[in-house]
Amino acid sequence: MSIRASNANAMETASLSVYPSLSPPWSLALRHWLEKNISLLLTGVVVAVYILFFIRLFRRMLMATVGEFIYPLDDTYITMAIAKNFASHGAWSLTNNSFDSSTSTPGFLLLLAGLYRITGPSVWTPLVLSFTFGLLALFAAHRLMDGIRPTVEFVALLVIAILTPLPILATLGMEHTLHVLLVFVFLQLIGHALSKREPPGWGLLLLAAAMVSVRYESLFMVGVASLLLFAQRQFRAAVALASAGAAPVALYAVISIAHGCYWLPHTIALKGYSAEAGIFGVPIGIYKNFAYCLSHAPYMGVLIAVMILLLTMRRVREDKRARATLCIVAGAALLHLALASVEWVYRYEAYVIAASFAAIACALPLVELWPPRWALLGIIILGSMGLQSLMARAFDADQSIPDRSYAIYCQQIQMARFLSRFAQGATVAANDVGAIIYFADIDCVDLVGIGDKTIFWLKRRRGYSTAALSEYMVEKHVKFAIVYDRWFHTEEPQLSPGPYLPRSWVRVERWRTPGGEYLGDSRVSFYAVDPKDAGQLKHSLDLFAPSLPPPVQILP
Repeated sequence: MSIRASNANAMETASLSVYPSLSPPWSLALRHWLEKNISLLLTGVVVAVYILFFIRLFRRMLMATVGEFIYPLDDTYITMAIAKNFASHGAWSLTNNSFDSSTSTPGFLLLLAGLYRITGPSVWTPLVLSFTFGLLALFAAHRLMDGIRPTVEFVALLVIAILTPLPILATLGMEHTLHVLLVFVFLQLIGHALSKREPPGWGLLLLAAAMVSVRYESLFMVGVASLLLFAQRQFRAAVALASAGAAPVALYAVISIAHGCYWLPHTIALKGYSAEAGIFGVPIGIYKNFAYCLSHAPYMGVLIAVMILLLTMRRVREDKRARATLCIVAGAALLHLALASVEWVYRYEAYVIAASFAAIACALPLVELWPPRWALLGIIILGSMGLQSLMARAFDADQSIPDRSYAIYCQQIQMARFLSRFAQGATVAANDVGAIIYFADIDCVDLVGIGDKTIFWLKRRRGYSTAALSEYMVEKHVKFAIVYDRWFHTEEPQLSPGPYLPRSWVRVERWRTPGGEYLGDSRVSFYAVDPKDAGQLKHSLDLFAPSLPPPVQILP
């Protein structure tokens, strides 16, 4: 052996004897812990991003409304008003009177009412709930994607947080972040059951029922999952899961019918297809709804196409869990386009968007780099198109939320303050009723029919005419009305618009408020139902006028 070789061996031996001293046990333990928990740490980074985005948006909302927190949708106040009445008076109603089927989220409403019963009504409670559920949804997504590469999971979580978009949904104070959370947990449990060919346990069945009670659109995922169980010849399991999903709908229908309401919540029924459309009208209506939703939410079509392309790949098809998740989410997305709605701050389709990101992330590590090249190229092209569309969608929502809050502040909140000051205990008719009922102690007739079963049935039976409206106002002793004029312009038997307003009503004043694109209308009119009350109404409006925000214009 040469001297050089001998010296090299000696140096290698010395280095080996010295190396342990340079890496103490605590360093190795820390390294091992980091390798084991890297995905959890990256999830923490995404959670921090979610919190920062939420705080930034919250501050912008406060700045837009002069330091007062205002929800960007009147729908939030509808849920709050029902929860307040149910907690205080035991009345499932917008007012503290008889039952009305004015909510499509009974599960979330029960939770909110329970908290109101303990703590008392507060405008902050829905915001805290919505923010917390958004936070938990990220950890549920982390659990769903457990086992994939940490970098892929990190990017997917970041995309879910920003492009769903969770911070924006959190500011709405509604049920949508809870819905996303439950969907992630459901996909994890049903994916495990399908991959192991095991029947769903009681936990999964209860989860399916809870998920549907929060949003009826959850029936789409439950239905597709039941079909997959049926395809595996797990017939009892398929029936059990389908029954669990249908149970909240059936229970609510029984209660609603017993109180003289429709079997579906009025918010859903007024948007649905009428039985009078006939056997051919229903599929035509479904096709039109699908085309409309796809044209207004093209990113959903892109996500569906990506999931279908992934299902064409051999390794993805062989992975039972990834295949089941993709099938459930893609099927639910198609059903949502056909039967549900999109837009309105992108909240209706948020659960599908978030679930699609997670399902794609679970399948991507299984993609073969080369064959089939056409599918890989399609995923890259569609993915870039979808991300661009989704980024524009998230940016638009982020920019519009403070303006939406300001629009609600200038119109609905001012209407509520006027009624609190000058109409305590009176009966008022209106077509945007959430904030005015939550903040003002009034009896309200909802002219849209969501919170008034008499108006609802007049619409359903094609009897909502000017004469019927006038007669009902006399029966309810309505003192005055606050309405959008353009919502009442036809005698045609349609479900959405109202009839011409009675000529006996006297329009006393109109407000023109900013942000009309975020409201039912930028102009809201005040009518005296009885002409004898016109002078009193005008006097009250004149007294209230100095307290209106400067951008609100008073028109004759």
